Amino acid sequence: MSNNTRQKLMSGLQKRDSSIIVDPQLQNLGAAIRKSQDKISKDRIFEIPIDQILDNPFQYRHEDSLDNSELESLAHSIAEHGLRTPIQLRRKDDKLYLVAGWRRLTSIRRFLKSMTSVKATIDDNMDDSVHRLITIIENEQRKDFTLFERAKAYKDLIEIDGLTQEEVAKLVGSSTSRISRMLKALELPENLLSELRSAKLKGLSDGHVDELVSGYFKRQGRGEDGESWLLSTLNQIMIENLSIENIRDLNRNFVKDAKDDKARDKKPIKKWVIEGDLWKRFEVSTRNKVTLEFTLPEEIQYNDTNQIIRFIKSTLLKSMGNSSGKVSG
Repeated sequence: MSNNTRQKLMSGLQKRDSSIIVDPQLQNLGAAIRKSQDKISKDRIFEIPIDQILDNPFQYRHEDSLDNSELESLAHSIAEHGLRTPIQLRRKDDKLYLVAGWRRLTSIRRFLKSMTSVKATIDDNMDDSVHRLITIIENEQRKDFTLFERAKAYKDLIEIDGLTQEEVAKLVGSSTSRISRMLKALELPENLLSELRSAKLKGLSDGHVDELVSGYFKRQGRGEDGESWLLSTLNQIMIENLSIENIRDLNRNFVKDAKDDKARDKKPIKKWVIEGDLWKRFEVSTRNKVTLEFTLPEEIQYNDTNQIIRFIKSTLLKSMGNSSGKVSG
């Protein structure tokens, strides 16, 4: 992260609450954000009409990823006990935007339509970078924050806020390799992303997605149809309940087979092997030679003696019109 970006984030946090001393180490930035959220005093809690609250522009989760039964249960709890913790809003251009409390507000809007206002805190000093960070950190704690939603959030931290993959990993408590794999998933064609998102809603795990994405790019890299493989394998997973390890084995075997094919292609065929095969098939000596020049068709592997023998036999038969007797082999 550049010093300017880091200072911008720290400044944004300290504007929210001057008593917060932000540790300059990135790995403590998340803790500082949470601490600054907790520091908002009770005298800044307002009763805000729900219809005045605009959606969070940095919300990466989609409503269809929420469990409707859990939202209904949450609504019953709110109806009985009220909002124990105010939702958090940000004022920008005289408008109020949701920052934290998306599940609770969605639950109220969906199941408590008679509830017209909610308790909320309002932050007048928050900038976009801090708003985005708070949203991501709040979502990190949710099991329904999907792999693709996380990946899009991390991509924005990198492309908009200037963080590196290493810094994002520290911020969210993950590994750099994990962040890299998640970002790779966003490079899939849109039709495959759509299929995987739908499958996620039906229970497909992040581990399955990891292996499917990995397998797709491995096959595409070898000039094979990664899309057909991914779709057929996804179908098998959903119907036959294939495990993550099953898909990992498919990818391992593909890599192994690809390496074996490459090794065979590079291995030179020995002259005495061809001569021996010719003698066995045609009962001719290679010492007294008659030289025939020909070009092997592209579909014949140059190191496959069986294919070469069949081609020579066919060529000889055609050239002789099969008039001088059989060619043995």
